[in-house]
Amino acid sequence: MSDLPLISIITPSYNCGNYISRLLESVLGQSYPNIEMFVCDDGSTDNTKEIVCSYEEKFSRRNYKLIYLYQKNSGQSVAINYLLKKVNGEYLVWPDADDFYSSSDAIKKMYDALKNTDDSVSMVQTDFHFVKDNTLRISEYCKIRESENWFKDCLLAQNNFQFCPGKYMAKMKLVDKTIPERNIYTEKDAGQNWQIMLPLLYKRKCLVINQPLYSVVERKSSHSRTKGKIEFKLSRIQTYENTILETLKSIPEISEKDREYFQNLVKEKYIDERFNIAVQTGNRKLINKFYFEKINLGNVNKIDYLKMTFPFVFRFYNYIKRCTRFVFRKFRSFLCK
Repeated sequence: MSDLPLISIITPSYNCGNYISRLLESVLGQSYPNIEMFVCDDGSTDNTKEIVCSYEEKFSRRNYKLIYLYQKNSGQSVAINYLLKKVNGEYLVWPDADDFYSSSDAIKKMYDALKNTDDSVSMVQTDFHFVKDNTLRISEYCKIRESENWFKDCLLAQNNFQFCPGKYMAKMKLVDKTIPERNIYTEKDAGQNWQIMLPLLYKRKCLVINQPLYSVVERKSSHSRTKGKIEFKLSRIQTYENTILETLKSIPEISEKDREYFQNLVKEKYIDERFNIAVQTGNRKLINKFYFEKINLGNVNKIDYLKMTFPFVFRFYNYIKRCTRFVFRKFRSFLCK
């Protein structure tokens, strides 16, 4: 039995039978000797259970522990909320089922970065790669830069803040301090990252390891990368706003002044996003609706007035911008080959 602290890995999985073996293999290949892993099958209709259970003996031979759990399809946040109460480790990682660790030293390097830090540091994160679904060829190398305010960057998803969960490791003692009873906000499409990261990042630091230790698989079918109609987009935005506002309410260390300030920032951000979606689709009824909501929030400027009056101009501008980004991505992908 290892003298090193136990590290817990929790992973929700929905119909990832074709992918999760890569994650399990990457965990089995870790150089860190003391790991437990919980996989919550979120009502999968594929062979997820068979795949995960086939690895139980392999984990046991490695002196790791692998536990398969099942829930009726309820979403990632419900699965993570369930799994948080199961873990026994001193440190926590929560990778997605379709991604994987690209280095055998990933867990060890994250642990080494955290082990001698005080409570002013809650997490560590690493650089990562985006890789193609079928070939696993690297399409992009994402280098993480230090931030002056990790909490605000996470809150507003700004300054290129990256949410890919597997590249983070958190201290469980601070999870227990900042997330009462390990209960996070749950909603079917709420995800799980804001609920874990925001409490941990409030007035605390996140260290950075500038090495690509994690790989994110670009799946066209992945729910987190799906583009939908306006109703779907607006519904997702509402879920994001609900998630953040409810998480802000639950952070025990936050002052009422800070809570109100950050809640207002979030409301302004998401009414902006709703308004811009309406402008991009040319939906006059929604354009007017969200414009007047922005007025009520005191969040209107001259550009907003122009968008409301001449939405077709901004639609054309966004079309040109998307085309430019597409060409840039193709060029970057070519350079990565």
